[in-house]
Amino acid sequence: MMAMDRQRMEPGRSRGLVACAGWLVLAAACSTPPPAPGGRADETPTSDLPVQEVRLTPDQESEPTPPPPPEPTRFTLTEVRARILENNNLTLAAETLRIAEAEGREREAGLWPNPYVLLRKRRIDGFDITDTGFLELEVGQTFELGGKRAARADLARAQAEVVGEEVRALTASTLRDAEQQYYVLLRLELDHAEALEAARVAGELEQLAANRVDAGKESRIAQLRFEAAATDARLTAQNLERKRERACRELDELLGAPVGLVAGVEGELDAGELTAFDRENAWSLLLSHPRLRAVEKSAAAARHAIDSAEADAWPDLTFALAYEHDSNLDRDYAGLLLKLPLPTWDRNQGRRAEARAALRRARKSLEAEAQTLAVELGVAWLDYQQAQADLTGYDEEILPRLEESFALTQSAFDTGRVSYFEVLDAHLALIRARRTRLDHLEERAKAAAQIRYLTGSGDLTGSGK
Repeated sequence: MMAMDRQRMEPGRSRGLVACAGWLVLAAACSTPPPAPGGRADETPTSDLPVQEVRLTPDQESEPTPPPPPEPTRFTLTEVRARILENNNLTLAAETLRIAEAEGREREAGLWPNPYVLLRKRRIDGFDITDTGFLELEVGQTFELGGKRAARADLARAQAEVVGEEVRALTASTLRDAEQQYYVLLRLELDHAEALEAARVAGELEQLAANRVDAGKESRIAQLRFEAAATDARLTAQNLERKRERACRELDELLGAPVGLVAGVEGELDAGELTAFDRENAWSLLLSHPRLRAVEKSAAAARHAIDSAEADAWPDLTFALAYEHDSNLDRDYAGLLLKLPLPTWDRNQGRRAEARAALRRARKSLEAEAQTLAVELGVAWLDYQQAQADLTGYDEEILPRLEESFALTQSAFDTGRVSYFEVLDAHLALIRARRTRLDHLEERAKAAAQIRYLTGSGDLTGSGK
């Protein structure tokens, strides 16, 4: 029976079975990993090569050498700004890469859809791939109707502009934070020097009180008060030193510097005063702030999103050319394909509604951001004016009187009219006033930095021009 079937089998079908069996054998051979020499296929191959023992030198056996600590450096305000603008801040550097991401999305949005190729063999008789069935080859291209590609490219371009403004806003705020931290550190250094002088004077008072108690000229009550004051002055100086170290590390982070690089800062707290240009053009310059421009760009992107959603409601047209070969009849055929979806149910209604709602939200966000910036500028102006008024009071009233009092007390001591106690007490009062003035200088400098950030579009170089 099997012999008779083998005789009736057509030659072409026999060749097809042989070819199919060959493909199956080849696929099985490729999917099975080769067996290891002298072992099973699932065993790990072994090597007959001799194994050479590797011995580490004493230097290699030791722990890896850590990098040397950075050379401590004192920074000026110009150097602090330069490091920020050179993209050393790690958070800012990471956010800046969003611009490249947006540019990539913008480039992708303007590309055409890829054409396609379809190769198909159907109605194969008896696994005879070569001599039976129909071979079909189809090459097609999808055409986006309704201006999809242009709308998509405009939307991606608008979104890239939003990212650019957001990065500029972050750059401005990072510059502001770095400048304010610079002034904090500068005030701490100056305050620490004054606190050390106050501790020295308080120590003299403590020693003088102890001597007077030993001589029977003063009671123990006064000595206890001076001892407490001296201890408090020493603790204040120590606390300021710890705060100064912490401020250095915080400036390390803002500058993207290795821990320990910032050893201090150089400059004057008086340099934090606003220029005449800042004072005269503050409110008009507020309108050009990058935070406000970023929200404006977001509203523009929302409008482009509506256009893109409207365009996506159009169906896409697919056009293709086809070739078909009938192996049974040995004939060739040509064909055309046009495919157009019918927008019966899904006409992009949801995305269009979402885009319109996003535009309304963007407009409200623009109003809210403008109000927030105005409030921040108003608060910064109040802080600046209050600090300026306090400084005026100390420079014109308090410090001149205390300096004159200290000088007169010294003169009176030289002539024997007052004791050294009164000289040291007058000196301590002057030091306390100078330390308070440093606080007001810091507040004014930080408020000025905030105003320049809000009005100078992130330009903290002074004028905002």
